[in-house]
Amino acid sequence: MSKSVSAKFVKGAALLSIAGLIVKILGAVYRIPLVGILGDEGISYYQTAYPVYTLLLTVATTGFPVAIAKMISERLALEDHYNAGRIFKLTSTIMVSFGLLTSSIMFLFAEKIAYFIKNPNAYYSLLSLAPALLVAPILSALRGYFQGRQNMLPTAVSQITEQVARVGVGLYLAVALLDRGLPFAAGGASFGGSAGSFVGVLTMLFFFYKNRQERKKELKASRHKEILPYKLLLKELLYIAVPITIGASIAPLMDSIDASIFPSRLMSAGFSLVEANKLHGNLKGMAQTLINFPLVFLGVIPMTLVPSIAEAAAIKDEHKLNVLTESGIKMASLLAIPATVGLFVLARPVIDLLYFSEGEASRASAASLLQLASIQLIFLGTIMSASAILQGIGKPTLPAKNMLTGAVVKVILSYTLLGIRSINIYGMAISTIVCYAIAASLNLYGVSKHAGIQISFSRYYIRPLIISLVMGIFVYISYNLLMGILGPKLATLVAVLIGVLVYGVLLIISGTLTREDYLLLPKGEKLYSFLKGKGIIKE
Repeated sequence: MSKSVSAKFVKGAALLSIAGLIVKILGAVYRIPLVGILGDEGISYYQTAYPVYTLLLTVATTGFPVAIAKMISERLALEDHYNAGRIFKLTSTIMVSFGLLTSSIMFLFAEKIAYFIKNPNAYYSLLSLAPALLVAPILSALRGYFQGRQNMLPTAVSQITEQVARVGVGLYLAVALLDRGLPFAAGGASFGGSAGSFVGVLTMLFFFYKNRQERKKELKASRHKEILPYKLLLKELLYIAVPITIGASIAPLMDSIDASIFPSRLMSAGFSLVEANKLHGNLKGMAQTLINFPLVFLGVIPMTLVPSIAEAAAIKDEHKLNVLTESGIKMASLLAIPATVGLFVLARPVIDLLYFSEGEASRASAASLLQLASIQLIFLGTIMSASAILQGIGKPTLPAKNMLTGAVVKVILSYTLLGIRSINIYGMAISTIVCYAIAASLNLYGVSKHAGIQISFSRYYIRPLIISLVMGIFVYISYNLLMGILGPKLATLVAVLIGVLVYGVLLIISGTLTREDYLLLPKGEKLYSFLKGKGIIKE
């Protein structure tokens, strides 16, 4: 594989990974004091509002940015800059309309939604997120535009500025409104999301304005042979965006259903409403926050993979298409599997490190929930990469259908298991794992069938799992040996670093990484030659 095949893909993934890491660190800095300010009960009001917000946001933003990135990437591959511009104009108009619609729904019906999900105290959190729904679609359209150009810098910078504003405003308002009660304080924390969206849009507009001269030059050099009518572009846009939107809406819809049923189901099992909210806060407010951390790195794969694959498909480069497909799936598994093992082994130390202000019972509950929920990462990585591949090659409906199949099973399992006292909130985590396992399996089948790629389970899953388990043993032993010397907090951080180092070394000496994998890394050719020259790599 030549460097030209992977250069844009790797550079974009690296930029977004760095930005995502910064964003998640800021998010952790935000969530730790926020949990301390709001407590288990208040964080549940804050967290309960987000599935509804995420659902509306997903409907308004998810499908169209992917569609615009794919369509613009295809047009630019053909040097058709004129019609690429028309695609962006059309999508922007649609996104503004979606923003007006979804923000109006949230603003006008926040109280009714709060009562529908059986958590009236989430009203102010829902209301505070309405402004975010107004501008977030515009932000997504701009990000999709630059991703279609395979320029990930604007997206990376805007993610950071958005999070900085969210953290600063959210924490300030949570503290300022605490005297008025937990529902008000949770609403203030939620408004941080709206403030962040506004700052993110301003950041993207800066880059868009800065890019104006380059766009003018490209337009003059455009090789377009015909002006594609907006009707035709809209048809293609909807063909891509609608199934992606439906598929992406399923996960927040599942969360919304969970949020609406967990109080009554847990109460039917003998828990009080306060206890039910605390259990929900342990899962969604504490454990799930840590599950979301590895998704920073997994999430960059589809963002960079869709336009890259679309470009390869547009110019009918089969070799590049195959390389990117295999690299996407393998990269996802190499990130997701060790993340699962690491979180499982260090669940309690990490929870204690980050949520030290919480009570013993809450931390113990969150740690055991984290161990269980971490399993979903393996399947989520596959879902993300395989969905991106299918979307890039023009099969956007398949991931949506597969996710829907898993979701039906999840809803049934959640309802059943939540009502069993001995299982309680763990039923929500179990049903999520089953849902993602079904969707991931069906997605892999779709990639094998439509992309013509034979998935090597030994190379992509079994070998990384064995390596990750060995890494987990090193991490476990390291933590227990160092805890008495360094203390639990520092021992946790050192154990994480040891795990990363051990995993990297094992990947190299086991031969899991191929020459093509090394070429995906900066200076990968030199690294490969050095390791091969030293006899570390045998191939």
